[in-house]
Amino acid sequence: MLRQLVFILGLGLATSAQAALSPGSFGPASNPSVAQTPSFGLLAEGGVLGTNYIDFGVDFSFGNVEGYFDDGDALAFGGINGEGVLDLLTAVDGRIIVAGTTTGTTTGFISVEAGFASPGQLTLSVFDINNVLISSVVNDLTVGLNSRSLLTLTAPGIAYFSVSGTDTFGVAQINISGAAVPEPASWALMIGGFGLIGQSLRRRRAVAA
Repeated sequence: MLRQLVFILGLGLATSAQAALSPGSFGPASNPSVAQTPSFGLLAEGGVLGTNYIDFGVDFSFGNVEGYFDDGDALAFGGINGEGVLDLLTAVDGRIIVAGTTTGTTTGFISVEAGFASPGQLTLSVFDINNVLISSVVNDLTVGLNSRSLLTLTAPGIAYFSVSGTDTFGVAQINISGAAVPEPASWALMIGGFGLIGQSLRRRRAVAA
């Protein structure tokens, strides 16, 4: 019974650490999880301090105002007024974080769906951990009124992103994917879990012999 408990505990530790590092899709959600955190420092492209994060893996700010996922009918990536109406913004800066934490990490893929704007162009730029520009992409056609554009970039080591436009706009969804790099504490948790599993298996073999 004790050996089974040790095995289950070890498996749980290893699995929970891995699950916490799994990236995913981050879109508008009802009643989003928003938490106050210490300042992260300047975001890409001279952005403002980020002091909010959501429990989906992206920390962000809009121009000079912090924001979060809006659960209104417009499905805007906004929420400045919290009234469920679309917020039109002129800049979005953000960084990739380990889901559920304030720890920075990287991704190899990011796509941003934006629009609901007066006619204009949108640009998605991505930066490495040192805020050095990696790449940028501009939507092919001018975004018309109430239309959307999907901007996608694939590159190793994306730590920050920035969306900018020639007119006010809203961001509807952000997706990221790619293996997140475990932090030292997470590695210790995973290794400890695997160690307990190995110890349990060795004891099982010894008893069977």
